[in-house]
Amino acid sequence: ARETVNVLPAALDAAPIALGVKGLSGGILSDVSFDVRQGEIVGIAALEGQGQRDLFRTLIGLTRARGGSVEIDGVPAQIASPGAALHFGNGLAYLPEDRKSEGILAGLTTASNMVLPIISRIARGGIVWPAGERRVARETAAAVDLQERYLHFKIDELSGGNQQKALLARVIMTGARTLLLFDPTRGVDVGTKQSIYEAIRKFAADGGSVLFYSSELPELVHLAHRCIVLYGGRIFAEYRGDAIDEQTIVGALIGHARGEKTGVAA
Repeated sequence: ARETVNVLPAALDAAPIALGVKGLSGGILSDVSFDVRQGEIVGIAALEGQGQRDLFRTLIGLTRARGGSVEIDGVPAQIASPGAALHFGNGLAYLPEDRKSEGILAGLTTASNMVLPIISRIARGGIVWPAGERRVARETAAAVDLQERYLHFKIDELSGGNQQKALLARVIMTGARTLLLFDPTRGVDVGTKQSIYEAIRKFAADGGSVLFYSSELPELVHLAHRCIVLYGGRIFAEYRGDAIDEQTIVGALIGHARGEKTGVAA
């Protein structure tokens, strides 16, 4: 059964749009349009190679769009890099797919990794002291259930699950109000998954917006207010609320959505 989510769908329908995507094309994407509202968690379901990477990389400025438009908080956005995305409107922050190659900076402490995007804000006289890093990181570490003692450790000494918690804390610490999370619980244990789910729910309950891709169907069922299925670079189907179930999503993933539960279909 679906877990109760924090914001009623009726309230979400009236919430302002945090991320608006219209006719986006690039890579294998073709004419992709959808919105993510304030307080909403939107899941992306797709089999391997159906355009999910192109979508996230284009939205965050790692890949140039071939067509279409993106609006952040109602303002047209030309995002050229993840750094630029952080400073546009209320901000857009990205949790990448591969924490080893795209996420962690091995050799630095966990606290240093977490505060990296905001280092200019916490420097004093051009210097960032380790005690200052840990002080700033402490509160967000608690929000993702990362034990404070790990802030002293080099991040490559942590388990994969704790590394992932630290990276999620990093995107939350940026202050961005819209998060793009690519397979945020891949390769972590069940306990870590629950901690990450709770942090995502709390972020949305506080008015943040989340767009996430997951390779795990139960994650989409239990976490998303809406689920968008990509197939062949296009939006094949969209489900919301109780219509999000594993059997329905599986059908849509292979191009056989059941019409009575399909919001959008090819």
